[in-house]
Amino acid sequence: MLNQRSDKLELIRIAEAVALEKAIDKNLILSSMELGIEKAAKSRFGLENNIKVTIDRSTGNIDIYRVLTVTENPTNHNTEISLAEAKKISKKNIDKKVGDEILETLPTFDFGRIAAQTAKQVITQNVREAERERQYNDFKDKKDQILSGIVKRLEFG
Repeated sequence: MLNQRSDKLELIRIAEAVALEKAIDKNLILSSMELGIEKAAKSRFGLENNIKVTIDRSTGNIDIYRVLTVTENPTNHNTEISLAEAKKISKKNIDKKVGDEILETLPTFDFGRIAAQTAKQVITQNVREAERERQYNDFKDKKDQILSGIVKRLEFG
């Protein structure tokens, strides 16, 4: 279960290690992790819900929220909430008005095998894209120059 382990900081350490190894920003890694967990949470709580995941950058705490829009007469209970219900949920929502968004805390959950696989794919894809972007930025200024190096892989297309 998320947040149940005593080593919450392990998530931060993993992000730092990957960022160091791939020479990309740690916040980008953590954002990718948030997206992966968000996708897994959507499969758990329903795709029609607007899910937001945050990872505390210092403690490693993972918070899962459902984003709800305050309306007078909610028609879709997965994305909308009445003003009276919003005020009942939390004291923070007392000053909310129609049109504002509130965050309803969702319980943490165990990743199933498929949800974990999906989260891993999202994280891996985002890390690869960031790594390619970094490599491109490293070499774009060296256009029309002769460089020496070792070819590790060829890509066609």
